Amino acid sequence: MQILIIPVLVLLLAACSSSQTKSDDRGWVPQSSSPKGESVPSTTPAREEINVDEVGLQKWLGLNSSPEHLGYREKSFNTCEVGFGYSKSHNCQKQHFVVINYRLQCRDSEGTVQKTLSQLDLRDIASEDVRWNLSSQKGVSRTNGDGYGQIRGIFSGSQKQQRLRMALNNEVLFMRAGEVTQLVTPQSWCP
Repeated sequence: MQILIIPVLVLLLAACSSSQTKSDDRGWVPQSSSPKGESVPSTTPAREEINVDEVGLQKWLGLNSSPEHLGYREKSFNTCEVGFGYSKSHNCQKQHFVVINYRLQCRDSEGTVQKTLSQLDLRDIASEDVRWNLSSQKGVSRTNGDGYGQIRGIFSGSQKQQRLRMALNNEVLFMRAGEVTQLVTPQSWCP
């Protein structure tokens, strides 16, 4: 009887070890084999890219306003409840939609100003591409003919206290995002 048990155990172990899938040196595990015994890569799709309709989402969240409505606004939302490119059932997260409306103007002087500036002392920085960075996001905001512009983005948390970097040509300005409204810059910013 012992003589029969040993060959049966050897056959079972051999069968189990031949059905295991081994990964190559990159950690890739074949999902199936071709008729010639070659490995065939998995057809599982890679992580999906999300294409969010920011304009539609901004309007749906009630964050659309005229360019003259200056300042920082944000609204939190659940990605599975809004649509606009987000899945209704996968990877649900709380996100924050941030909108910053600003007006960019320059003055005709450099350095410290002793007098109160009037609108006659200021020039609109009109129709210019302003580069911005906020947390890990960056973009370009184009000012209109009166110097008004808008920055918008979707973030995992509030950005009100975060540092916003704005740049035009070689000039750079840093401010807390929640403090941005009418920005008066030195003469070096004037086009």
